Order: sequence, then C-alpha cells, then structure tokens
Amino acid sequence: MEKLIYTKKLEEQLKTQTWTVENGVFVKRNKYTSNIETINIIDKNLDKLKKEYYAIVCYFYESTIDGKIKAYGSPYYGDYQDFQNLYKNPYIDKRQILNEVVEAIFGLEKIGIHYIDIHARNIIVKDNHMRLVDLDEALPLIYKEKKANLLLSLIIESMLLYDVREETWDYLEPIKMLYSLDSLNLLSKQFINAINKGIDDSLFLTKVDEFITELLDEERNNIIRKELRLKYPRHYTKKKKGIELI
Repeated sequence: MEKLIYTKKLEEQLKTQTWTVENGVFVKRNKYTSNIETINIIDKNLDKLKKEYYAIVCYFYESTIDGKIKAYGSPYYGDYQDFQNLYKNPYIDKRQILNEVVEAIFGLEKIGIHYIDIHARNIIVKDNHMRLVDLDEALPLIYKEKKANLLLSLIIESMLLYDVREETWDYLEPIKMLYSLDSLNLLSKQFINAINKGIDDSLFLTKVDEFITELLDEERNNIIRKELRLKYPRHYTKKKKGIELI
C-alpha cells in the first residue's frame, strides 16, 4: 500500500464532500465507518481475488501533522455507471452482472472480509462488467452475517422493480413485495420458499443462477410488475399539482 501526503488542497476539498478526484485517483475521506484493517487484509490477499471485480484501494493519504490516515485512494472509474442507473437499459446483461456481484462478495468472504453494504449504488458497471466500491466499509469476518437475502433482494430489485419512483428506493422491501404475490402462482414454489423462509449462504451459491433465470421471463415479469403497481401504488405514483399520476 503506497502512502501519499494528505495535502491542504485535499483537506479543503474533503471538508464539504466525502470524495474527490485528483490526478485520476478517486480519493475518499476516512469516515467513522471506514475500516483500515479491512483494506490491509484485501491488500495482502490480492493474489486470491479477481481484482477486476473491485475498486481496490491503492493509497493511504497520511497527515504530516499527526501521521493519521485521513483518506483512501483507488483508481477512478469515471466511465462506469451505478448499476441502478442501468436497470432500465435493455442492452445490459443483468445475469452476468449479478453473477459477478455474487462471486465478488463471496470472494471477499474467502479472505476473511464481510461485505454486506449490498445495494446497486455500490456496484459500478461498464460493458456488462461490474466492480464493487466502498471496500473500506466492509468488515473482518468476525462480524459475519448472512448475505443471501441481501443478494436475493438485489436480484429482485434489478429485474423487477426498476420502474419504481426514485424517492422510494431507500425503503423498498423487494422480498416482502414479491412474496405478497404468492397466491397468484406466478413464481415457482422453490423461489417463493427461498424468499419466504430465507436461504443459507452456501445453498444460495448453488442456486443463484436458477433464481436469476426465474426472473428472465419478461412476459411474466410484466404481469408481476402490473400486480405490484396495484398492490403498492405509493411506490409507483407521482404527484403533480395534487393529482396522482401512474
């Protein structure tokens, strides 16, 4: 890990924002949620990871006053987009992207890193290839928590819920929403049981492609989306001058 000087210029920039770009490097402020131990573990185990799946931290920005790490630096992927921004793009291969996400997250687990901040804004995409960002906020594996349900939520969200209102993203409950349609028999019992009862991480790894395949039928998906609009109108409607617009 290379150490760089935390300059006055960077200090001023990061006073009012959490990140900036300097000389092609994405520089992120060391926040209270950041974890230096995680970054060091990843750095020592790069040979065990598919590096193309991650926005790897390459630099520590160190204060010349107290020697503390004030910021982290990784390559700037300015030509990538957040996965969420691509949900509606008919030309992206969600199956490939989602399988890469799963492989990347469980790849970190194999080296002792627990990545649970799983959401589309932490996944950047270019040419049907993804990278995980915010690696500094992952945790050592002693804090292990199941990831299968979080990943299943991401699969459902990206393939079925991309047309909800932007304001609703932060409180969507994809698994709960989809399970509420159980009585309509639109999905297989295996899929419904997985989202209802939860699923073990190891079993999820063997079934993930099946779950993705379950949601590739666009004709059926349109039926599901129609039912979700009827059941959860607040997620889809917009107000304009006191009138609800669908």
